[in-house]
Amino acid sequence: MACLGPVSFRAMASRRLLRQLVSRLVRRSASTTSGAKLLAAKQQTFRIPAQVLIYHAGSGRTAFLGVVRLTSLFVAVFFVFLIGPAYIRAEKDVLSTAAMVAGGIIPLTLVTITSSPFVTQMHMHLPNSARLSRRTLERFVRDLPSETMVTLTTMNFYTAARAARLRAGDLRPAAGTARARLGLVNYVRRRPVAGLRGVNAFFVQPRGKALRPVDGVMRRDLVEGWIWEAVQSRISHSSRR
Repeated sequence: MACLGPVSFRAMASRRLLRQLVSRLVRRSASTTSGAKLLAAKQQTFRIPAQVLIYHAGSGRTAFLGVVRLTSLFVAVFFVFLIGPAYIRAEKDVLSTAAMVAGGIIPLTLVTITSSPFVTQMHMHLPNSARLSRRTLERFVRDLPSETMVTLTTMNFYTAARAARLRAGDLRPAAGTARARLGLVNYVRRRPVAGLRGVNAFFVQPRGKALRPVDGVMRRDLVEGWIWEAVQSRISHSSRR
């Protein structure tokens, strides 16, 4: 085999270095491109928020309900922890003492039973594909998947917000069932959740037909009532199957 001369050896070394340099430049360019795409995806601005307010009972109703619940709670505390012990110290008869304590507990119980299902607001959780514009949102709502998550907010006995997150397909009408509570409940979970923290019954105040706002960036405090109407239609359709 003939020996390579100095010139040929330098040429081969130069070609090898050139190939390595080109390979590094290609890898760096690919890395820069993928990084730019990832950064652009992260910086993508959505016209629709991730959580859309689709129902609100109204500030007046919510405030009135809170006042009623707090009042019944204070009345119960007053009768049970102040009047009751005073009757015991005064050696009142058992019947009078029990009636006095019951006078504080019964209103709290009735208010809790009748108002606990009351939904103060409702949010829908949207995927990124539905947040690009109002048209994509309308297409998503038109073919609403049953797995879409919604959060229904109620109020516990001391007026703190209590959120129940569930799939839209898990709601069904309560009319004609034993869980309707004489009309105090109009929607229930298909599969009740066990435990004290599980909210299984809801009352959503019927509202008039909602108007769709003009196209534009949606505010977080804007009620998209037409979405709740679409959810209601889907619930009614699925319950007739």
